[in-house]
Amino acid sequence: MIGDVNFLHRGLSAVLLAFMAILGFSLPAQADDPLNIVGPITDNANALGSRTGEVEKALKAYADTTGFQLFVVYVPTFDGMDGAEWADETALKSNIGTADVLLAVATRERSYGISIDDSNPLSDAEIESVERDEILPALRNSDWAGAAIGAADGLTNAIEHNDPPWGWIAGGGAAAVGLGAFGVHRIRRRYASTHVVRDEHGQPLDPLSALETEELDQRRGSALVALDNALASSQQELSFAEAQFGKEATKEFAAALTEARALSQQAFTIQQLLDDADPEPTAEHRRMSIEAIHLCEKADTILDDQVEAFNALRDLQAKAPEVLADMAARADEVSLRLPSARAALEVLRSTHANTDLASIAGNADLAERALAQAREQCIQGQDAVKAGDRATAVVRAKAAEAAVGQATTLLNAIDRADEDLKAAPAQIEERVASLTADIADAERLAPQDPLVTAGATAAKQAVEYAHAERRDPIAAVAGLQTAEAKLDDLLAPARAAAAEAEKVRVALEKSLNLTTSRIRTVTDYIETRAAAVGLEARTRLSEANRLLAQATQQVTADPQSALTAVTQADSLVDEAERLARVDVDRWDRQQSDSSSGGGWWSGGGGGWGGSSSWGGSSSSSRRSSSSSSRRSSSSRRSSSRSSSSRRSSSSGSRGSRSRGGRF
Repeated sequence: MIGDVNFLHRGLSAVLLAFMAILGFSLPAQADDPLNIVGPITDNANALGSRTGEVEKALKAYADTTGFQLFVVYVPTFDGMDGAEWADETALKSNIGTADVLLAVATRERSYGISIDDSNPLSDAEIESVERDEILPALRNSDWAGAAIGAADGLTNAIEHNDPPWGWIAGGGAAAVGLGAFGVHRIRRRYASTHVVRDEHGQPLDPLSALETEELDQRRGSALVALDNALASSQQELSFAEAQFGKEATKEFAAALTEARALSQQAFTIQQLLDDADPEPTAEHRRMSIEAIHLCEKADTILDDQVEAFNALRDLQAKAPEVLADMAARADEVSLRLPSARAALEVLRSTHANTDLASIAGNADLAERALAQAREQCIQGQDAVKAGDRATAVVRAKAAEAAVGQATTLLNAIDRADEDLKAAPAQIEERVASLTADIADAERLAPQDPLVTAGATAAKQAVEYAHAERRDPIAAVAGLQTAEAKLDDLLAPARAAAAEAEKVRVALEKSLNLTTSRIRTVTDYIETRAAAVGLEARTRLSEANRLLAQATQQVTADPQSALTAVTQADSLVDEAERLARVDVDRWDRQQSDSSSGGGWWSGGGGGWGGSSSWGGSSSSSRRSSSSSSRRSSSSRRSSSRSSSSRRSSSSGSRGSRSRGGRF
């Protein structure tokens, strides 16, 4: 009944609109401000109709193949804005990723915009080709769905036929299909991680510390949204897998999802703190942003690490009989290595102390037991296949695979033990030096952080063991490596904050020197023209001096606030100099028009103390200044609106490569 009413309502509306058109009534134009879109398709112009499904299919195929997204938006008009600007502002409001593309179409005014970030690896020629050959022909024919489908197809072709990294991203699409958001995030993170930022000494820095605060905020927002979507998709995938294979076979995936969700919660807590009514100082704001992004990246990595195993689990169900047979044969093959492994151990015992061999002494026996377990799992798995229980067969196959892998690892350790023992002294020395530096960083950068302190304690224990007289060199190297990796991970936020603080310190030092010099110059200018310069210039200079003194006092305790103060002081010096020159120019004109013919240096016209005539002149100057200020404010508002259309603010624009126009 409700459906019938809705159908009738739509029908009556259509008839009424048509009737009004026949009678010559005109409808008011519907205008749309830039939007915060929530999905790949936003159709506020009812442009797609029955073809919505076709567009959804095309956009999904693009995402599955490339790992990135195309968003399409249809509105009646762009509210008087340029199409590219409207698309860029919508992309900004919606936290769309820098590698994603947004196509916006204003159907009534027949305008369009394509939002492309500056960092998008597609060339201008490739973007122009997609626009010219795929999008515009459809738009000119009012084929709204065809424009979106053509954009998806054209972008896919451009990416698939491009050089790396786009080429291999497209090739990884098959893996992304199996796990949705997992594949997308893996591709993006690994591409980004190849770009290493280093300091003047060649040491790696956190690349995020080089970004402007606005872009950091944008990155943080995009990372949080993307991770939240990935967690939702991953939960769905896990639910399907648990229903298909059982919780035992998928427990690793469940644990990974739980850990990633906990990290996501920490990141969103930081976001909430940044969103509250109590703003943080810029340095703290940046540190929190970087920490939130790192939390998202860590959660993303945890999810990504399960991708290949997850897809393999799905494939395993269809191939369970073959995999079980292969694992049984593999167990027999690895068993052939046992006699030679035992012989190698005897040789090692004749040339090395027992303490040097502690980590591998029992490897042959452990490997033999693991292979026996693998054979037993294969037998049980084949029985499950015969009984039609493929889920149990998958569990047995995974267990057999793990056991064979464990046996292989144990035997490989025996094979390379002699080489590892020879290399161990140099490796220990190198790793101890590196880990000692990390311990010093922990004590310097995060002495109050309990997690970092615990990591540093574990690192000290690893160093102590490496220096012990009775030690296993192979185990010592492994322990040092593990401790260093963990401590590096724990220190990442503190190191990012330290890099940010150093950046502020350098900027502050330069600004203090420059502003001090400029204040001295303007002070000299005013003092040598004291009769001409009025109150406003002196007030600005006085406030600049106050802020400079404040900045000097805050250099150590709060460098970010000091930098803010000195920046304000520099702006006031500019204003003081401008006002002083205006006063001097006016004084010169007044003196040249007077019979005395004196200049600002003569002391006439009120001399050093000024005269009552200054009041009117100063007031006039203030009115002029106020008018100028209003124009400047208007210009800033215009500039602000323009800059808001730029998704990648630090690089200049999302908009400089964005395109649009009429069709």
